[in-house]
Amino acid sequence: MQSFEPHNIPQAYATQRYSLTKVLGIVAAISSVTSIANRVNAQEPDLAAKIYRSASPAVFVVSVRNESGALISLGTGFLIAKNTVVTNLHVASGGVVFVEAGGVRVRADVTRRDAHNDLAILKITAGLEAQSLALSTEEPLSGQSIFVIGNPEGLEKTISTGVISGRRNLNGRDLLQITAPISHGSSGGPVLNSSGQIVGITVAMLSEGQNLNFAVPADRIRSLLGWGRPDVQTDAEDEKFSSSMHSSGHPADPPDPATKAAFTKILEAANRGVPAAQALIGSFIEMSDSPNAPAAAEHWYRLAANQGDPAGQLGLGKLYEKGKALPQDYAEAVYWYKKAADQGYAPAQTSLGVLLYQGHGVERNPALALTWWRKAADQGDADAQVRVGAFYETGEVVPQDFPKAAEWFEKSAERGNVAAQEMLGMYYAFGRGVPKNDIRAYMWLNLAVANSTNCSDEERQRRTKMRNEVAGSMTSEQLVEAQRLASEWRPSK
Repeated sequence: MQSFEPHNIPQAYATQRYSLTKVLGIVAAISSVTSIANRVNAQEPDLAAKIYRSASPAVFVVSVRNESGALISLGTGFLIAKNTVVTNLHVASGGVVFVEAGGVRVRADVTRRDAHNDLAILKITAGLEAQSLALSTEEPLSGQSIFVIGNPEGLEKTISTGVISGRRNLNGRDLLQITAPISHGSSGGPVLNSSGQIVGITVAMLSEGQNLNFAVPADRIRSLLGWGRPDVQTDAEDEKFSSSMHSSGHPADPPDPATKAAFTKILEAANRGVPAAQALIGSFIEMSDSPNAPAAAEHWYRLAANQGDPAGQLGLGKLYEKGKALPQDYAEAVYWYKKAADQGYAPAQTSLGVLLYQGHGVERNPALALTWWRKAADQGDADAQVRVGAFYETGEVVPQDFPKAAEWFEKSAERGNVAAQEMLGMYYAFGRGVPKNDIRAYMWLNLAVANSTNCSDEERQRRTKMRNEVAGSMTSEQLVEAQRLASEWRPSK
C-alpha cells in the first residue's frame, strides 16, 4: 500500500467537536450543504492544465487482446476506487481485457455490467499508483464547461474541452450531449466538471453530425457501483427542515454569528478544494439525523481522501467498515485506514488495529494490532490506550503485567474512556497492579456509571453493581471523599 509523507491539518479541524444541536443549526443556516460541490473559477486561464494535472494520472488505456496477445481494440477507462476502473462495456468486450499505463499492462476482469448504459466495472489484480476520481453529485447543466480525457487513436491522456449541450433521451437512453471532441479510442473516458469531478463517461459520437458527441451521466456509474447519492434539498425542504428543528426544541434563531462565520469559512475552503475542510464538512454532515447524511458525507470524505487527507481517509474507511452509503467492505476500510495510519493519524491507527485484531478485511494479526495501538496510544488516543492496557491485562502477545495494564488504563481513564474507568476502578477495588484503595475504586466506578449513557443496559448495570459493592465496605467519610473526587474530576487533554 502506498505511504504518504506526514500531512498536517489544522489542529482545530482535527479535534474540534460540536454538539448535534449546534451542528444541525449551522447546517440549516447554510442552505443545502449536502448539495454543494467544489467549484473553481472557470475563467482561470490555466484551469484545463490544473484539471489535467490532477485527473490524468487516473486515466488509462483499456485494451482488448486475443489469446495470442494480438490487439483487438483500444479504449479508455479511469480509476474510481481502489483497483476499480470504469469504462464502456463495448470497450471491454470481445477478448481478454487489460488496463495499461506507462508501458505497464495489468489483467482486468469485468465484475459488473450495464448493457443498456454501455458501462462496465473492471477489477484489476495489481494496484495502479493514482488517486481515484470522484463522482460529481450535482445535476449537469446545459452550458456547463467540461473537460474530457481519453486516448484517441491510442494517443494516451489527451485532453479536450467543451460544454454540455443538453440532456437527451436517445432510444430510451439518458445521455449528455457534449461539444468536446470524441475520437476512436476515447470511449470510456471521464467527462469532468471545473472541479475535476466526473459528470459523465464518453460513450458515442454521431459521425454524420458535427460535435454530436455523447456521455453517460455519472449517476448511472454510481448506480452500477451500488453507491448511494447525497440528498439534494430543495428550498421547500430546507424550510421544512428548519421548521422541524424549531418544533423539536432546537433554536429557531440563527446560530452564534462567530460559529456561523467559522463554518462558512470552512465551507468556502472545502469548495476551493482544501482537503482538511472537505473532511470536516463530511464529519458535520455525518452527524446529522438525515437518512441521506452518510451518502453526502461520503462525497466530501472521498474528495478529501483522494487528496491524501488522513481525516478524510478515516471517514471514508469508517463508511466502508459500517456499510453506510457504501457496500460493507472491510478490505477497503483497511486500505483507507492504512493510508491515514501511515501518516501518523492516531484515530486511523486505532481503527486499523481493531480490524487487524478482529481479522476483518485482513489476516488476523494481534501483534501488528498492538503495534498500531501503541503508536496511537503514545499520541494520547484514549481508545488505543485502553486496548494496550488490555494486552497487559490478559498477557496476549506481551507478558502479563498488571502494573503496566494499570498505567495504560489510568492514562485512558483520565481522558474520559469509560471502559478504562471501569477497569481502573476494579483494579483499585481488588488491589491489582495498584495498591487497594476503595476511595479511588468508587471514584472511577462512579465516573464509569455516570458516563454510561451511550452504553448498553447490561454494561451500566454491571458498573453500578460493582460500584455499590465497593460502597458497602466504605465508611460514610470515605464515600463523601470519593464522591467529591468524582465531582471535581475533569478529563485531561
